[in-house]
Amino acid sequence: MPASGALEMTKFRRTKRIDHKKTIVMLKPTDDELHTALTEAQRMYDRGADPHHLARSLLYHEHRVRLLEAVFDAAKQYLQFGQEEHAHAVLANAIEAARSDTLHDSGSDDETLGL
Repeated sequence: MPASGALEMTKFRRTKRIDHKKTIVMLKPTDDELHTALTEAQRMYDRGADPHHLARSLLYHEHRVRLLEAVFDAAKQYLQFGQEEHAHAVLANAIEAARSDTLHDSGSDDETLGL
């Protein structure tokens, strides 16, 4: 039995991340933990109680993850079903949506991907 306040490692799924030539283990939050964190981040952001920009950063990265998951799903469909024209269009649109969101955030004027 873990000590009070200690993490029970068995309840978390592990993911690895490469961070500047150093491998570290990131513990993936449970669905409930993520929901709680996002709800609190939205509350903090809405009230302007985010002095260190943690809430804004979490909300931004959640948004980016959703866009990039759509790219991943579209790429998987495109490759799985013989690279058909419709799947290509869906993939190109998902990539463009993710890219456009990045350009909007950075203020860049790069041209479209043309896929």
